[in-house]
Order: sequence, then structure tokens, then C-alpha cells
Amino acid sequence: MATTAEDIAALQEKVRYLEGLVESYEQTLLDQANRLELAMQELKQQTSILQSVLNSIGDGVAVISKDGRFLLNNPASVRILGINVGEDNYKNWSENYESYRADGQPYDPNDLPLARAIRGEEVDEAEEFMRHWRRPEGVWLSVTARPLRDEKGQVQGGVAVFRDVTRRKRTERHLAAQYAVVRVLAEASTLDQAAHGLVRAACESLGLQFGAMWEVRQNLLHCLAVWPEQGEVAELVRLSQSPLGSDSRGLPVQVWKSGQPLWIGDLMDEDGSPRATAAWHAGMRTAFAVPIVSRTAVTGVLEFYSDQIRACEPDLIQLLGSLSSLIGQFCERKHAEEALRDSEALFHSLVETLPLNILRKDLQGRFIFANQLFCKNLGKPLNEILGRTDYDFFPRELAEKYRADDRRVLATQKVFEDIEAHVTPAGDKLYVHVLKAPVWDAAGKVIGVQVIFWDETARKVAEEKLQQTLAELARSNRELELFAYVASHDLQEPLRMVSSYCQLLQRRYKDKLDEDANEFISYAVDGALRMQTLINDLLAYSRVGTRGKPLVPTSSESALIKAMNNLKLAIEESGAEITHDPLPMVVGDTVQLTQLFQNLLGNALKFRGQEPPRISVGAERQGAFWKFWVQDNGIGIDPADFDRIFIIFQRLHSRDEYPGTGIGLAICKKIVERHGGKIWVESAKGQGAKFLFTLPAAEGSGT
Repeated sequence: MATTAEDIAALQEKVRYLEGLVESYEQTLLDQANRLELAMQELKQQTSILQSVLNSIGDGVAVISKDGRFLLNNPASVRILGINVGEDNYKNWSENYESYRADGQPYDPNDLPLARAIRGEEVDEAEEFMRHWRRPEGVWLSVTARPLRDEKGQVQGGVAVFRDVTRRKRTERHLAAQYAVVRVLAEASTLDQAAHGLVRAACESLGLQFGAMWEVRQNLLHCLAVWPEQGEVAELVRLSQSPLGSDSRGLPVQVWKSGQPLWIGDLMDEDGSPRATAAWHAGMRTAFAVPIVSRTAVTGVLEFYSDQIRACEPDLIQLLGSLSSLIGQFCERKHAEEALRDSEALFHSLVETLPLNILRKDLQGRFIFANQLFCKNLGKPLNEILGRTDYDFFPRELAEKYRADDRRVLATQKVFEDIEAHVTPAGDKLYVHVLKAPVWDAAGKVIGVQVIFWDETARKVAEEKLQQTLAELARSNRELELFAYVASHDLQEPLRMVSSYCQLLQRRYKDKLDEDANEFISYAVDGALRMQTLINDLLAYSRVGTRGKPLVPTSSESALIKAMNNLKLAIEESGAEITHDPLPMVVGDTVQLTQLFQNLLGNALKFRGQEPPRISVGAERQGAFWKFWVQDNGIGIDPADFDRIFIIFQRLHSRDEYPGTGIGLAICKKIVERHGGKIWVESAKGQGAKFLFTLPAAEGSGT
């Protein structure tokens, strides 16, 4: 059949249509690929955000598949559990983990929060105690679990979010134990009646498997109660019935003798006492005990056992210590009642004997007690004082002050102290020292104010006179320092003139006068020179306190080197050898520190023996100060003269033996004291001397 032009045209039209259709499909596929790529990028970004959130949150997160494989667990889950659950399979959970409910009953694996989530259930804040063999102490968790569903709503796995509530659970247990013990003590009248209930309450509240209470009687430990009394612990109970002496072995005796808590993490490490062996065979693994203390003496022991190997738990020991303290207080109740009666008698005896005015007021300011001295000073009998207020006995202004002071004590519940100044009708000053303190009842409620006051006039007058004397002394010292400076300064010029003319006479008329005249002139020259030296030293002494520079961080080593340079000629002439350790930075006056070292080194050079001087300088840290020493091999100092040498003008040798004015060490003492330090000497005659002094350390000057 021949193809016509119409057929060809129709066929071409179909081809063009198919080409357009293909092109449209290609564009659609391209658009879908672009959208898929954008979706993948968004998914990747969301996944990154989700991973960042999971890594940063404090709660643990674990995700499992429907077949029990862990798909994800965040770092917080590893930190909380102490292990990486992602390394395990949830189907084998019960083989590696122990899980318990809040009531202590084991969890059925099918009832665990994640198992329920896989079945499509929702779980909110279920409490679970979980323990792994690699973390035997276990951890309490609060778990919220939800199923993971696909877009069709089919469960594909489960997710659990959990947080560590171990501290909270322990606190709850501890509070429950404290409440139970307090309740038992409140309902008992004797320790024998309370003992069994106390041990049982503690064991049940704290999840412990055995407990015992011991009492010290006639230097033996007697077991008052055990719990439980039957079952696997029967042998342990039987052994506990025998008293234990101080030479016996075992946990209770060790605590009794030491007076300190004791924790045995593994009974295999115990000393092999019969009770420890019996406890081990009964399934116990950890034991611990605390002393019961009454009147500072150990009067008993609380002992407990756990069927788990447990590391020492300080908070549990602290709790048991507080429980034993409650028991100790309970044991003291009868003694306290007797002591209270004695105390009341003693109180009344004291308040009527002491030379103090003692009174007590209620919350409304009414007098409810007053001793005889207060009644005497007020000029009223006790029956006319009780029930009255300050307004009934004192001027209104004074009464309002007393009431305001009382209100302050009641509001702050703190002791108030004041020294009141009054003027008597005769115009004399009267000082009264007042102490006011809140008064509590047995329930700890403030019920009034206790007031004690006494006449302080004599002490205050003496104190004022002392302050005046100190002020006068300080002024006198300042005037003396100024006088010493002015006197020594003003004496310089006439003394220099006397010295100069005496020396001029000596030079001009030495050969024209007889021997006696020459000797007299020599005496005059020598006396003038010594007087000039004395005045210079006195001037230096007075300037320590008046012309000192500010105390700033200073190199003590630089001051020492300057002093050595100043004494260079004397060092060379004496053949001295001076050594020193590295010296620290101190807070001081460089000029005065140089003078301090120069005076001490100069003394070491001057008071030398037959051997050339050997001098060592060092320092060591002492708290906020540096302790320095300058030690020599000179003639030494008799210990009887240690105090004298630091007093101005005190000399141990004549001027013919050793020249000087006796001011050098006094200057050293004044310099050191201006710097807030102290100076002393260690020596023996003929064995050299070691001068020591302290200077404040500069910040960051080492240790």
C-alpha cells in the first residue's frame, strides 16, 4: 500500500508530539532530581542539628530498632550509665544488666520502658535502678520512652530519654531513714525498746540486708538488737548474742576502739572474725559501722551489711553518723533531764551571785525575770517589777531606746551589744555595758530577750586615759624625733668650726708648744671628730622614721650589692669573703635597706677575730615575709647581751677596742620595724654571730 503525503505528515506530527513528550518528561525528572537534592541537603542539615542537640543535651538518649538493635545513643547516655549500651543488644539486656523497680522488685524484661515502647506503648518518667557488672554500684534513672513509627504509623523501634536521679533517690532514702528513726525514738521511752525498731527502720529505708545495734556495758559490747532475726543470717544472729571484749576481732570492736566509722567494701578483706565469715556465707559482701557517741565517749555501735560489693559512700556514712548522733542524744535524755534540774539550780545561784544585772523580757517587753542586783539598783522589789515594762521605770526617751534595741534582737535573732553613756544627776559620766540576746523555747521559737548589763565606768575612764596617754606619747615621740634631727643638724656647723680650728691649731703650733699642749689639742681634735660622728649617727637614726621613702617593691639583692660597694675599701683591707644566695623582691625603701645591710656587714667586718671575715647572706620565705640572715665568723655575742645591742648608745666594748657610737644596730632595728618586720640575733661568745630579720614579700616574689 503506497504511503501518501498525508500519512507522512501525520507520522511527522506524531514524532514531534513524542519528542515534546520526552522533553517534558526529561524536564520533570530534572526538577524532581533537583528537589530530591535539596531535600537531601535539608535532611543532612537537620540530621547534623539533631546530632548536635543529642551531643549537647544533659539527658541520655537511646534508640533501638524493633528487633532490639541499638541504633543510636548519645554521649550523655555513656556518661550517665558509665558504659556504652550501644555495644550491646537489647535482646540480651537481662544477661548483662540488672534492672529493678522503685519498690526494689526486679523488672520483667518485657516490662522495661524500651520493651514497652517497641510494643507501641508510651512510658512517662518510670523509675529504674540499673546495674551492669562493669558498674556494680548501679544508677537510678528516670526514663521516658516512646515508640518510633513510620509514615504509616507502624512501630519500627523505640526511643528512651533518661536522666540520672541517683542523688535524689539517695536523698529520699536518707530522709526516709531519718524520719523512720526519729519516729521510733519519739515513740520509745528506753533504748532497749527502741533498738529493734531503729535497726529495722534503717535497713528497710536504706535497702540494707542486715543490721545490728551494740551497747557498751562494763567494758564489753552487748548486742541490743538485730534485723532480720531469722533466715540465712541465723548463724550471724547467734554469734551476735555473745558479748565482745576490747581484744575481740570484728567490725564492731574496731569501731568501738577507734571511735571512727569503718567501711569494709569486701568482706573477703576482713580479718576473718567468726561473724564476718558467717556474714559472708549468708550472702553479705559489704559491711560498715559507725560509733554511737554520748558525752564524748563511745557508748555503742551501729553495724550494717549489704549483699552487694560497694565502694565507700561518704554521704551514707554521714547519714549513719547523724542517726547515731540522734541515738546518742536519745541515750542522754534522762541524763539531760537531771542535768537540767542541776543547771536551773546553778543558773539561779549564778545570777544571784555574779555582780551583773540580769533580767528577761517577753515579746511584749514585759519583765518576766530579774535578779536581786537589778531589783536593788532599780529600788523596787521583784513583785513590783514583773509584768511591767521599761516605760514604767525609765524616762520615755530612754525606754523607747531600750524597746528599739529589744525589737532589733527579736528581728535579727542575734546578740546585740552596746555601751551606753549616761550622765548622773551629779554630772558624772556613767558607762553601762549591755548585752541582749534572743531567748528560744524548746521548739526553737523566740519567746523573749535576755538582758545582762554592768557598770563599765571604771574601764571606760581608764581606756580614755590610756588613749590620751598614747596620743601624748605619740606626740612626744614625734617631738623627740624632730628635736633629735634639729639638734643634730644645728650642732653640725659649730662642731665643724671647733673641729676645724682645733686641727688648725694642731698643724700651726705643733712644734711651738710643749708636749702637754700638743696632747691636749689631740684630745680636743679626737673629741670633736667623735662628736661629729655621733651627731651624724643620731641624725641618721632620727631620719629613719621621718625621712623614709615610700615602701615599694624593691630588689633586696640590689640593696646588698650597693652596701658592699660602699664598704669596698673595708672589705679589701680586712681580706673578707662575702657570699650571698639569690635574694628576693621585698616591699621596702631601697636607701634604708642599703643602710641596713651596710650596718650589718660593717659590724661583721669590725668585730672580727683572728681569721679573715667570712660572711654569708641568705633568705627564705616565711608566709607573707622573707626571713634574711647575715652570718659571720667573728668574736660573737654573749646571749645575755642580745637585748642590749639593739638599744641606742649601748656598747659592749670600749672605744679603744672597737670604734663606734653604739647606734648602728639601733638604726637597723628601727629600719626593720618601719618595714613591719622584726630583727634578732643568734650567737655565742667566740662563735660568730647570725643576725636575722624579716621583711614583707613583694607580690609574686616566690616561695
